Amino acid sequence: MYNSGVKMESSSTKCAVHRKHNSLAAQRALIVCYGNPMRSDDGVAWRVAEHLAPRLDKASTELLCSVQLTPELADAMSQVDRVLFVDAAAGGEPGEIRWSSIRADEHIPMLPGPNFTHQSSPQSLLALCRIVYKVAPETSVVTVGAASFELGEALTEEVETVIVEVAASIQDWLKNQPISKKWL
Repeated sequence: MYNSGVKMESSSTKCAVHRKHNSLAAQRALIVCYGNPMRSDDGVAWRVAEHLAPRLDKASTELLCSVQLTPELADAMSQVDRVLFVDAAAGGEPGEIRWSSIRADEHIPMLPGPNFTHQSSPQSLLALCRIVYKVAPETSVVTVGAASFELGEALTEEVETVIVEVAASIQDWLKNQPISKKWL
């Protein structure tokens, strides 16, 4: 199995306890890299995480890799001011890098039913964070256009060539992004 050397999100369920906001938490960011590293370009986020991991300030940034997004991530989101999701995208040109923001005050649809654990999205996790923890960290998504989701660990050339660029843009985001956690 592919091992990125980055902390992997556990899928086990545990009781989430909301911790009080403190000055250290006000300085923290969470980067969630997700996708299946055994499905070619779908593993691009894991490769970005490998590149980023040795370059991050571990005291202010937590880096997680997961095959899929799970509701438990809402607890981790509630502890930081900024969240960045990194993923492959089926749409767009292969290797195209797209950034977008998810605003807490936008209309976010109701959370899905029983299949929530298999259908989580950055938007639904932000909604869950708002509902359960009454906080809405600044949330962004960066995607890389994928050329292949076939079985295999190798990335296509178009996607492989942008890993360093994506990692550098994430490092710039960490340095320049204003911190503004919204308490609801």
